[in-house]
Amino acid sequence: MAKLVVLYPQPTDGAQFEKLYAEEHVPLCQEKLKGMKLAVTHIKASAAGDPPYHLMAEVWAPSIEALQGFLSTPDGQEVAGHAFRISTGGPPAVLFTEEDVHQF
Repeated sequence: MAKLVVLYPQPTDGAQFEKLYAEEHVPLCQEKLKGMKLAVTHIKASAAGDPPYHLMAEVWAPSIEALQGFLSTPDGQEVAGHAFRISTGGPPAVLFTEEDVHQF
């Protein structure tokens, strides 16, 4: 399974960011990310001082190629552009990852 991980830096106005993310970005993702899953993690603390990131979004897809292909479409560009516009603390970090899940 592949993931696109988006790490949003601490926003200049946390309440405004949360409102835009919940009311605009999540509905946009629901409309555009057909066949993919979105997981959102709100970062509350760090082991070493204030966390550099406010929120982590993970978009799950069958492959990195599928994620890269989506981002090259008009829908992908719209979602990515909106993510960057609402990130008032600076541009989000964007990572492509693959997971190995181990069960013990």
